Amino acid sequence: MAKKALLVVSFGSTHEDTIKDTITAAERDLALAFPDRQLYTAWTSRFIRKTMEARDRHIDSPAEAIERMELAGVTDVLVQPTLITANYEYLDLLEVLKAARGRFERIACGTPVITDEKDAADLAAALRRIFPLKDWDALVLMGHGTAPEKLPEGMEADRPYRMLQEALDAGGSEYGGACIVGILESEGGIEAVCEEVRDLSPSRVVLAPLLVTAGDHAVNDMSGEGEDSWKNMLRRIVPRVDCVVKGLAEYETFRRLYVEHAKAAKEL
Repeated sequence: MAKKALLVVSFGSTHEDTIKDTITAAERDLALAFPDRQLYTAWTSRFIRKTMEARDRHIDSPAEAIERMELAGVTDVLVQPTLITANYEYLDLLEVLKAARGRFERIACGTPVITDEKDAADLAAALRRIFPLKDWDALVLMGHGTAPEKLPEGMEADRPYRMLQEALDAGGSEYGGACIVGILESEGGIEAVCEEVRDLSPSRVVLAPLLVTAGDHAVNDMSGEGEDSWKNMLRRIVPRVDCVVKGLAEYETFRRLYVEHAKAAKEL
């Protein structure tokens, strides 16, 4: 009989308060959805793992988790990343998993939250439920993005965000309010967002992270007190900016997308 495991792979966070409400919550929901599988976890960020090690907390890398599962006699592995886009961490994860195929009878892997137009539409619908808007509101979402040089030639770093923007726009007046997807690691960045907000001239902006966790980027880049934080730059344009400093994985509506992707996982 096959011994089955579920490996949940996250980027990680050094902010202890957000880990429990986001990463741990996602792991819990996925474990509940696959009760016949033993839960294993891993983080991709070497820097964050080293930081946590200094706090006397060891967290496996994907390679270490694979070794741990093999030693435990696991034969069937289901992997679900909690990443939002198919960035370089996801591509590295796939390489690690492909290299381990001969060590297990079966390895299947789910995709990140946005990989195609259907994913973008599903996320857009979830975001509209999480952030209900009034007609003269604007929702500004701060995504992280990926530096183009870290991706293979021909892979567009901003494409998942463009797909999400298109899906949000397709909702039209059915939902009320406008949505703007901004990217931290992008040439336009907050300046491009500010231009769009000026054109819209909303009475209120709801500013929230398009991020799994509410770590450094949400606390500092988005809602910090510095002059160039997204919050303060938008406050020079709009009379009211409400910051929501919560990672998306704090919302059950968003975490449900992980379960759907894991159920659709394909064998490598």
